[in-house]
Amino acid sequence: MGGCTGDEEMIPYECGTIDKEGAIPMNSKLTAHLYLFYAATTFWTLFFLGGLGSGYYQKWPFVSQLLFIFILPALLLIAFAPKLIYCVNSDYALGSAIIAALYFILPLQVYDYIYLHLHLKKPMTYFFKYWYLTYFSLVPLLLFPVISYRRRNKMMMFRV
Repeated sequence: MGGCTGDEEMIPYECGTIDKEGAIPMNSKLTAHLYLFYAATTFWTLFFLGGLGSGYYQKWPFVSQLLFIFILPALLLIAFAPKLIYCVNSDYALGSAIIAALYFILPLQVYDYIYLHLHLKKPMTYFFKYWYLTYFSLVPLLLFPVISYRRRNKMMMFRV
């Protein structure tokens, strides 16, 4: 079983290092968790700042909401998904994708709850008024497994 004893040859990967056996040392696991958490927090912060002058995007027409709140962020997630999924470093592509998706779904929902319900005192039915928050929280769960599956199949083609 791999671990971080200091004697192993370490191989760099995007969120830290792994040993020859594929185990992530504890400090790299923490780095990977923090990376995913910071990525989700940064994503939400940019989304939040973009919506400050418009009542959290409520004053935008439906087509603008759809394009700039749903489609554009989904494209950004597609671009960054392989690195985010790889940070989980699970043997199972689907498991890695679901864990990485949860790192986005849970913080985004918690931050929206804190901002809309606790800070702005919106009733818990805010999920209906701010429909794009509800639907967008499903996007990582739908995209990440597909991206992980495609990436894993592409990598299998190049193995000898």
